[in-house]
Amino acid sequence: MTETITARSVVESVDEVTLVTTTVVVTHYTGRARFRFAGTAAADRDAGGQQFADSDAIVSVPVGTTRIPTDALIVVDASTADSLLVGLEARVKAVPASGQVTANRYPVEVLS
Repeated sequence: MTETITARSVVESVDEVTLVTTTVVVTHYTGRARFRFAGTAAADRDAGGQQFADSDAIVSVPVGTTRIPTDALIVVDASTADSLLVGLEARVKAVPASGQVTANRYPVEVLS
């Protein structure tokens, strides 16, 4: 695994007595990972007259790590294989496949 990532979510809660909203950033995982694109080409999308490319990827983390929830934001902090991955952001789309696996592989949507 050649990348280092941080996976986090933003959780908001409202105090029932004071009605004050509190925002907390929850870090689910920080550590080594493997980031790879699922395909060789991005799919072109046309939404409301705007053209953009939609690309999917897989983020693999070691078995036994804390589960990263759906919709968590993953940021690539470092990479020994590809410096262009550093700073890349992705959102977890689903839970990883389970069973006898060698890594937890999360399908993610690349955001930037």
